[in-house]
Amino acid sequence: MKSLDIRGFLEMSLIDWDGKVSSVIFLSGCNFRCAFCHNAQLLVDPQHLVQFSFSGVLDYMKEHRDFIDGLVITGGEPTLYSELPEAIKRIKAEGFLVKLDTNGTNPKMLKELLDENLLDYVAMDLKAPPLPEEYLKTVGIYRDVDLEGAPPETLTDKIKESLALLKNCNNAGFDYEIRTTVVPTLLDEASIFAMSQSLIGMKKWVIQQFVPRNVLNKDFETVEPYSEDKLREFIAIGNRFVPTKGRGF
Repeated sequence: MKSLDIRGFLEMSLIDWDGKVSSVIFLSGCNFRCAFCHNAQLLVDPQHLVQFSFSGVLDYMKEHRDFIDGLVITGGEPTLYSELPEAIKRIKAEGFLVKLDTNGTNPKMLKELLDENLLDYVAMDLKAPPLPEEYLKTVGIYRDVDLEGAPPETLTDKIKESLALLKNCNNAGFDYEIRTTVVPTLLDEASIFAMSQSLIGMKKWVIQQFVPRNVLNKDFETVEPYSEDKLREFIAIGNRFVPTKGRGF
């Protein structure tokens, strides 16, 4: 199996998976260039980060299986790696749970992982209302998983397909959440209303506070985050259509 390019490894985390003690790996590369991304070095300069071997990560987890429940796979965008399913099979074979963080642009792989019962939790980012112009404005650059480039209509089609896959698994033996980082200048009340309508029938939507530190576009370090009161207003809007909670405030 070709190795995953792991450029970050948390041996133990109590905050990346609610109710679980997890190890966390960070994979390099992404097909978005969100200005507010807080893992920017994984996208633009991964070769200067320490590289970890998948076998080393798995060995650590096996050695500490008495308190490690599972592995969180994040990035970057993990579904860019064709070898991801095989890697997850190795993790599951050792009895560990797996959580996947994804931007939802590879519904083909997401379906494969779900169909083979390889996931126990999915956290999918919803960056903006699933409208072509709105989404492209928020993510900056989009490169299709299978093509060098693709029109924004293809992007939002894939986002909607991934949302539908998760919604269709509401009664499955795994859980999921949709999450949105609310960045002033990019999202407002109208955005939240449109997004919440697109999530009708989903299990959970998490609205996250924007933190203007270590972001891809340094201009966003001067953007003042929304107040807690404003974020609670957004949560109230969301709760009209989908169970909504806050995180990071």
